[in-house]
Amino acid sequence: MKNSTILIGALMLFNLLLLYTNHIRQNKIDSLSSQVLLLEEDRYWNNKVDDIIGNASVIHNDINLPANSGISLVVFITDRGCTSCLSFETSNLNELYKNYSESLSVYLIGNDEASLKGNLILYDAKFPTKYIKADQSILDIDFDFFSTVIALLIDGNGMIQDIYLSESGNPKKSKQFFQRMQSLFNSPNLNNSNI
Repeated sequence: MKNSTILIGALMLFNLLLLYTNHIRQNKIDSLSSQVLLLEEDRYWNNKVDDIIGNASVIHNDINLPANSGISLVVFITDRGCTSCLSFETSNLNELYKNYSESLSVYLIGNDEASLKGNLILYDAKFPTKYIKADQSILDIDFDFFSTVIALLIDGNGMIQDIYLSESGNPKKSKQFFQRMQSLFNSPNLNNSNI
């Protein structure tokens, strides 16, 4: 009887150990599956971005490109994504606007203009914005404005030459992009009709 009790106890312990290791393995599988999905999504958006650069232009009736006839940066702030991204994006946009206001246009896109403007006030935006409804296509190519902040670098011919999509928790990416834009706008060798 004593041996059978020990055997039953050992089998129960072994069963619990198997359940625990199975749980750990399932968590690893779930984590890897979500990473694969994120990689597939990134690949999809990278391909969309590649389709846009050099092949697309802005067609929305309410969007006016800066009149400097050179390169310009058109930024869209949407009501999608994380509002916390706006803290570092707004700071970088303030800096760019301070030095290159003639080359920068910022548009708010969404269903609630007051909320979008309220978020910018919260993060001390110093740049002017114009509200547009996303009731018509922004670009002449299919693209979903899914990110909180999207910036399009547009050449003098109206073609998109670069695109920036904000990422939650990645202020370094934002800083690098806006430093690159400042360097580009400051370049004395820049041909105003082409990049």
